[in-house]
Amino acid sequence: MLCLEYAKQLGLRQVVIACDKDNLASAKTAMSCGGILIKEFEENGVLKQHYGIMI
Repeated sequence: MLCLEYAKQLGLRQVVIACDKDNLASAKTAMSCGGILIKEFEENGVLKQHYGIMI
């Protein structure tokens, strides 16, 4: 993903990608980029997930 290359240029070492738990396509994309589920929580009645990606 281009955004990961940009984050690397900015000097970031890790990024967090957020998605709704039922958005399987976004979760698969995060995991295909090396994302690891770091947090799952409910917000306004919707289950959310955060995936951490080391750059």
